[in-house]
Amino acid sequence: MRHPIDAGNYYMNVAAYGAANAEAIYAHEYGHLIGLSDEYSQSNPQMHALMHEMDPATSAQRGAALDREAVRRMILASLVPQLHARVAGAAGEISQQFLRAQGPVRSALGASVRAAMADPTTVSILQIAVPPTAAGLTPYVARTLAAAARNPGNTTAPASAAVAAEFAPAPIESMLRRLYMSSLNGAATGVVDVGANLGMHINIEGASGLTADGLPAVGGATGLWAGGPAAAADVSAVVDQVAGASRTGRVPPLRASGSILRDLTSLPAGWAALAGGAPASMSVATVTNDVKQSLASAFIARTAPILAGTAAPTTTSRLGPFVAGLNAAARTAATAASTNAVRAFLAAEVTPVITRSTTSLMAALAEEVTRIMGTPAEKLAQASPRDPAIAGIASAMAGRFTLAKAGATVSQIVSGGSGVNPGTAAPAQEVTYSTVNMMSDNTDIFRADQFTAIATAFNGAGLKKSRESDFHVEMGAA
Repeated sequence: MRHPIDAGNYYMNVAAYGAANAEAIYAHEYGHLIGLSDEYSQSNPQMHALMHEMDPATSAQRGAALDREAVRRMILASLVPQLHARVAGAAGEISQQFLRAQGPVRSALGASVRAAMADPTTVSILQIAVPPTAAGLTPYVARTLAAAARNPGNTTAPASAAVAAEFAPAPIESMLRRLYMSSLNGAATGVVDVGANLGMHINIEGASGLTADGLPAVGGATGLWAGGPAAAADVSAVVDQVAGASRTGRVPPLRASGSILRDLTSLPAGWAALAGGAPASMSVATVTNDVKQSLASAFIARTAPILAGTAAPTTTSRLGPFVAGLNAAARTAATAASTNAVRAFLAAEVTPVITRSTTSLMAALAEEVTRIMGTPAEKLAQASPRDPAIAGIASAMAGRFTLAKAGATVSQIVSGGSGVNPGTAAPAQEVTYSTVNMMSDNTDIFRADQFTAIATAFNGAGLKKSRESDFHVEMGAA
């Protein structure tokens, strides 16, 4: 059913459009005025029909790419909950390995914190913060801060405490949950180019049972995310291969080369090199910037009554509290900067491992999906899969996809829905499709085929001058 959108019928409620700006909504609704259909939440046959309308010459190639990517994401969805649970569940083991090797990290960070405290720009910031009424205290800033920098309690101690705190099981688990969920979700929901720069959203309906931060969500996994037709043994085998076996005793299990848990627990082996210099996340420049940001506010908070002259009437009597306040501010700034540095260090270490694993997994899934969907049935048995477990899941999902595609086609015919934008006639689907376009996700992307009808109508309406050639649509940068 088409919405009654025309010159006399339009809508101002934008709640359903999420974060889309007004210009994007105007463009989308203008598209309806010139007869364009919505291009979001389409079924598979609807999207195939839409791609044929766009360009008959490329529709078969695009359609095949669309179908392969849909099956690949169906497989990934069935793996996500268990992959994520396996990695998050190993936080204690990973934390233990990190804590055992924390020495070089503590030393490198402590050296950077000491250098940051003694940096001339750090001193200047505090000197500027001293008001004219307390100018007599300004000369003491440099020497007091220098003394604070020499005090391990203000530098290496906060650095060591930050490393120990962030390497503990709870923060490690929180980080792993967030980073791995971000990686898996990006692979499962990111835009895919199905050919000739046609971006597509392929949405696996249901829920992974996880929040954006990787925490358990109410209701758990549903739909294909709960496994669907995939055999539990195959899912478990793939999780063992990709993430690594779970540790059940005192002795770590043997894990496949390239598995996430093997690579994560091996990270500390490279930390001895920190003795030769801190990484970017803990460099003097990085830590100095953080120290300066935290130190100025902490300095004012700790010494404001003294600087205002309310603590004592003379510089001499104010000096003791002033020194104590500046030392306390230094510890506060060192703690904040150290915590930020350790978190950045861990993210820089862990993220490449997770990204590499997800990329490798998606490549393996693509290879098997291409083999199954691109090989004639009589030859498929002769083409041995590289990974039998992935092959088992891929076969199950490809079969499910074929049945769903056929069912959607029949349902559409029976209900009388058109090939594109059938509105309420669209059958429920496990997988839906949306283009990256002004008629779908309200982006500023347009296609020539969407405006061809206007040029054709103009050319046939007798509006051209006799010497003019037919008008046609060209797309380019504004």
